[in-house]
Amino acid sequence: MMVIANTVFSDEKNGSDVISTLSDVQLGAMLHDNASASGAFDKAAEKYSQVINRLGQEFENRFCDFGQLEPCVSFISNPFMQVDLTCIAEQLSATFNVDAGQVEIEILTLQNDLHLKAHQDAPNF
Repeated sequence: MMVIANTVFSDEKNGSDVISTLSDVQLGAMLHDNASASGAFDKAAEKYSQVINRLGQEFENRFCDFGQLEPCVSFISNPFMQVDLTCIAEQLSATFNVDAGQVEIEILTLQNDLHLKAHQDAPNF
């Protein structure tokens, strides 16, 4: 059987082995396909890296306000906590476009309200 295979797959005219020639051709095709695939991958990687970078920037732009709002939200959730009154008033006035002086007065009024202070420990406060 091996003799038949060697006879069928050898090229007596050129003295070369058809299988090794086919292997060389296939290897060349695979390398060419690999290079094409690598080029396509590089193009896709460049395209999608730009998309991902743009999405990351958009994410930063949309959610950067949360960092600025955090002290305001903390204060609103517990208006009797010790805070820098001027800082909170400035942040609230910048966020809601109101006068910082008026916000300071409102905060002081709120913090000094005895009725509210008496109920601050209630579960539904």
